[in-house]
Amino acid sequence: RAELEAEAGEIRRMHSEDTAAMLRRAAENEAALREHRRLAEEKRRLAVDHEERQMQEHARRCMAAEDVSASQLRIAEQERARRLREEHEGERMELQDAVSAMWRELLVEDERRVASERAELEARAEESRRLHSEDTAAMLRREAEGEAALRKQRRLAEEQRRLALEQEAYQMQEHAQR
Repeated sequence: RAELEAEAGEIRRMHSEDTAAMLRRAAENEAALREHRRLAEEKRRLAVDHEERQMQEHARRCMAAEDVSASQLRIAEQERARRLREEHEGERMELQDAVSAMWRELLVEDERRVASERAELEARAEESRRLHSEDTAAMLRREAEGEAALRKQRRLAEEQRRLALEQEAYQMQEHAQR
């Protein structure tokens, strides 16, 4: 009986160490999962911040380009008008109309270019959001798989503990019968 009890005590000690090691691994896995989630959230936040900064910078550049174009147009028209006043009234009117039409065409062309750049930036931003969304979905799938594996690991540890206790009880019963 003393020998059996010593053997049972040794089995309990070994099982207790195995269970403790399994629980430590499970805790380490949970900590790694939390860190992974934190890093993923930080990455997502940085991507959103970066995208917003890019859009703001592009909007600022577009507004600056529009301001410069409008300013250049005003200056050019004023200069042309001053010179034309010195010439014949009929020629002045024809030239002023031609210059205004030319500047209007340039301004329309410039506005088209700015609109095209804006559309391109919006398309890139949408693609960036789509890719980020796919990355987030994949990350969430990996997290769910990690959690499922963790639950399975815990269940196996509990099953192992239960089997060890049943084995110990069986050995003691067999010894008592002997």
